[in-house]
Amino acid sequence: MIGTSIVTLTPERAKGLLDLNTNNFRNIDSHRVKKYSRAMKLGFWEENGEPIQIYEDGTLANGQHRLHAIIDSGITLKNIVIVTGVKRTVTTFDDGKIRTIAQKAKAKGFNLTVTEIGAIGLIMNNADNVGKYEGNELMAFYEKLPDFDIVSFATRKGANHPIMRNSSILAAMYCAYLMGRITLNEIESFSTICNTGLPVD
Repeated sequence: MIGTSIVTLTPERAKGLLDLNTNNFRNIDSHRVKKYSRAMKLGFWEENGEPIQIYEDGTLANGQHRLHAIIDSGITLKNIVIVTGVKRTVTTFDDGKIRTIAQKAKAKGFNLTVTEIGAIGLIMNNADNVGKYEGNELMAFYEKLPDFDIVSFATRKGANHPIMRNSSILAAMYCAYLMGRITLNEIESFSTICNTGLPVD
């Protein structure tokens, strides 16, 4: 019989739940654990009501990466939903369509393109080489980038040219702009040239 409870999950309690993690057909993805752990440490982790699930025989069904991240981060999370009594025959975990970072950005009120999101990720990797970031981390970093929207807008004159739809180009132009190596007018001129070719006069 399905039962639910809302608990506070300390690292010690998370370890206790992981002791139930027997007979699991999925290996631990250490990269995912590190991403979750980093988000928890930085305060970007958001509880969305997704439960930790336990089979009716008492073994862990779903949530091992979150539990490992709680232990790795040393962070206690409140209001965690735990569902018990899940049938062993259930195989529908994680069957939902994964939301893209662009969709997550729109949910937060940011209208970012895929090119812009890619550029933000490249800038973050250059600033702190720790790999791929979660959507919340990207959005928090984006909010701290001065004039990013202005620079991105300046490149849109060449939006029909594939060069100007490249995240690496946008990231490079933005960094050059911040360092004072290029102006917005020069970015707009370059974008226009990409789209129309060099002027004959």
